[in-house]
Amino acid sequence: LVYQLLTGAAFGGDTFTRVRVDPQRVLFLDVENSQFQARANLDKIVPALREQAPDADPQWRSFRRRVIDLIATRDRADLIRRVAHYAPDVMYLGTAYKLTEATDDTHRSVRAIQSTVDRIRQEVGCAVVVEHHAGHGFQNDRNGMRPEGSSFWLRWPDFGYGLAPLTLPNGRRLLKMRAWRGDRASDRCYPAGMRQGDLMPWQPIAADEWAALYEQYDTGGKK
Repeated sequence: LVYQLLTGAAFGGDTFTRVRVDPQRVLFLDVENSQFQARANLDKIVPALREQAPDADPQWRSFRRRVIDLIATRDRADLIRRVAHYAPDVMYLGTAYKLTEATDDTHRSVRAIQSTVDRIRQEVGCAVVVEHHAGHGFQNDRNGMRPEGSSFWLRWPDFGYGLAPLTLPNGRRLLKMRAWRGDRASDRCYPAGMRQGDLMPWQPIAADEWAALYEQYDTGGKK
């Protein structure tokens, strides 16, 4: 989903509405997927974007680091320097658990990520998307889709949403959007959920359509 949204932004296309928008400079720090996996994601998206915007010159860069520790001053400074040099409009970092070395101090790990992102936003002014996993909670209910680990996650982001996977009887996959914190701005509109698409991997589902067709399959995050 993040590859779809951010690659679309680089091509100047809203991949939900197929409306042309101003192209954005996009930077990826994907520390979880291999180069092969990243390429597989792009292969599902780029052909349709090129058909939609054949004249586009996408400014899309990836910062290839499979091992990084934002607790370490050197790694943090190197990332900030690279981001400032490229000056993206939108940046992706994830998944969060691999952005720092494993430590029992979950607050320290989150603060390292937060301080790095805050510095990037201050110096570059770009939007930042951080991907993280949800905690398992009670009886594997994904804990309301809130981020795993430190409670600092709940107080920091401007927007926080979890993606709860659902499967219809016909095998078609859905994603339910669940807010785990209140939005800091009221001028944004998020879909109620998403379903597997034909042109793009995911297409949005409006709240009224979700209530009419899919509410019966929504189990609140429980399997």
